[in-house]
Amino acid sequence: GDMKFAPGTNGRVLRVLKDASFRLQAPTTGDWVCGFLGRNAANTQNLAGFGVFGTANTINYYYMGIGHGSPCLKVTPAGDMTINGSMVAKGDVTAYSDARVKSDVEELSPRGELRPVSYIKDGRRGIGFIAQEVREVYPELVREDEDGMLSLNYNGLVAVLYAEVQELRQALREIKG
Repeated sequence: GDMKFAPGTNGRVLRVLKDASFRLQAPTTGDWVCGFLGRNAANTQNLAGFGVFGTANTINYYYMGIGHGSPCLKVTPAGDMTINGSMVAKGDVTAYSDARVKSDVEELSPRGELRPVSYIKDGRRGIGFIAQEVREVYPELVREDEDGMLSLNYNGLVAVLYAEVQELRQALREIKG
């Protein structure tokens, strides 16, 4: 059977399962984590870690972290990935756009104006849009995470901007007669 060790931090119990895997489990909620965490010599700061977080017999996400605080990389079993920090790709970042994976295709018409803004986020000046404002006009471009934080599909804005350009071209043709 399972082996249980004495409660650790926050009342969690270390369980070694029959298949030789292990979990750090909170007895009252059933939440569990399985992984590795490296700390500094004074045992006061997390330096790096990786693992799996779940509830009961369900895997909720995989995580990897460097430094302290939230994991820098979180991946759900569905393949959704959250990165805390900036991301730089040496190659292209692409998404499937093949007609074979799409249904109910409709031509896009401009729905309203978006307000481009300049802002400070994480101590750095940036430019872009406010997700709450975009959601009012193009809700399919905005996602909400489990904490209620909104993110914006900036790649999808390319189609929105191109639809605006097409509308301007048509207006220009009409003016030129």
